[in-house]
Amino acid sequence: MDQRVDERETADAKVVLGFSADAPADQLVSTFSGFGDHAIRVETSHDEDARSNFMMDLYRHLGQNMAPGRRDIYETKIKKNFVKEHGRAPKDRHEVRNAVKSDPYFQFWGHLRVYCNQNLFYENGRTVERQLDDLIEKAKPRKSAKGNLDLDKNFKIPKYQESFDMHWMPGSYFTKIAEDDV
Repeated sequence: MDQRVDERETADAKVVLGFSADAPADQLVSTFSGFGDHAIRVETSHDEDARSNFMMDLYRHLGQNMAPGRRDIYETKIKKNFVKEHGRAPKDRHEVRNAVKSDPYFQFWGHLRVYCNQNLFYENGRTVERQLDDLIEKAKPRKSAKGNLDLDKNFKIPKYQESFDMHWMPGSYFTKIAEDDV
């Protein structure tokens, strides 16, 4: 069954944007192409959809199947070793992080999460760049606009945001690669 159900095509609000509210949690399927249409949505090829859907499936697998194992490993191995070494449980998230960061399971899980995020943004960025001129044109204000947003031209992005790619998204939320970038 095609999970890409456009909410405008169904009176049943239980199925929106590729998710079925009646499906068990382990059967929820979201696809990159299932997030609905809007005026400036990119057009994706079969291969672009396949690459993005693979990354989303891998990311979902990490969350549903691998993430629960982290608690088990922490409780049965890492926390016990910490208590044996320090005579107490970790007192805060910093001590927990230091205790787990050398564990192979945590390293594997963490590297795959970063890989998924970086790859998804890379692939989606290629799709957007291919259509950037059209997207910029579609995003231009219309004569019938109901308002506008004027930003201070002298506004400087704070250093703590400028020096870090939020969610491993290249350029974070503020990088411009073209005039009138969307």
